[in-house]
Amino acid sequence: NAEYGKQWYQRRVRGAVLSITMWWLFDRTVSGLIVGVSSTLVFISVSQFFVYQGFASYKKPDFFFIRSWIPSLIFSAVITFGTIGRQLSAFIMKPGSCD
Repeated sequence: NAEYGKQWYQRRVRGAVLSITMWWLFDRTVSGLIVGVSSTLVFISVSQFFVYQGFASYKKPDFFFIRSWIPSLIFSAVITFGTIGRQLSAFIMKPGSCD
C-alpha cells in the first residue's frame, strides 16, 4: 500500500509540472496562470459538491475525491483555449483581415 501512495504522489507532481510547463511554453502571462488555476479550483469545488451530494462518483478517486489527472486536464484546456482565443482575436483585429 505504501507503493500505491508513492505512485499517487508521483502522478500528482508530474501532472502539476506538466501543467506549469505547458503554461510556460504556450502562454507565459500572469492572467493566463490566474485564470487557469482559478478555473481548476472552481472545477474541483463543483466536482466535490456533486460527489458530496451523491450526483456523481469516481471509480478510483485519488485526489480530493476525483482522479488526479483531471485538474491537470482542466488547467491545460484553459491554457489551450486562452491561447487559441488570443491568436484568433489578434488575427481578426488585423487591418484588412475582414476584407
